Amino acid sequence: MTSPSIFAIAQTNTLDLCIQNNVLNHIELIKQASEGGAELVVFPELSLTGYALPKLNSIAMKEDDDSLCQLSHAAQAHNIDVIVGCPLEVTDNKPAIGAAYFSRQGQMERYGKQYLHQGEAKWCSPGSKSFVFELNGLKLALAICADFCNPQHAIDALELGADMYLVSALISRSGYDADSEILSSIAKRHHFPVVLSNHVGQTGGWECAGKSAVWDADGKRVATAASDKQGLLIVRFDGQMVNVVDIAHENRVT
Repeated sequence: MTSPSIFAIAQTNTLDLCIQNNVLNHIELIKQASEGGAELVVFPELSLTGYALPKLNSIAMKEDDDSLCQLSHAAQAHNIDVIVGCPLEVTDNKPAIGAAYFSRQGQMERYGKQYLHQGEAKWCSPGSKSFVFELNGLKLALAICADFCNPQHAIDALELGADMYLVSALISRSGYDADSEILSSIAKRHHFPVVLSNHVGQTGGWECAGKSAVWDADGKRVATAASDKQGLLIVRFDGQMVNVVDIAHENRVT
């Protein structure tokens, strides 16, 4: 039996390699998401560092990294679950383009992107396992960017019982329309809502599209954020129904 859940999709203007500055920006958005009633907030791909592939090996994070500890404390302080994008240290291999999941109870789990974008393998190693977690009786599957371009990733999520597909991404202005079609088709084909958390501004040389969005289980886009401002898209999920609670935009202050 599932309970209605309120989720926040964060859209960030990440500053490449300004990690502590980005951490403070995340903490402010976590606070705002909690104040908006959200029980989970999802950030874009490599939201803590920016898409700085050549530098990932030197900035890859261990579980006890100070930046991750600060965000874990923020999740607990504001009573909200949090997913952030960060490079993860991998034993005896190149780092993973990863995500860290912090529960409000203080647990942390890690996920490494399984399907790499062209050119990423030079700097990164792929993850090997899907990541599905539970919140209020809902099973939520996480994808990082190019994961969703490989049909097997969403199939695996469905086989693991996912009720919803969360996508933490970097989508460029030129790629947004095509990727939106893919995300809509995933929702329609597998009959679960799809959430996209994207960047605005520039990162790693890419002009990011913004327009974080939600598609319902019929593949219809029901909410879209702005293309040029960071902020939060807050939505309520009740089974397969999706309702927009708030779309709040702001200029970055840190």
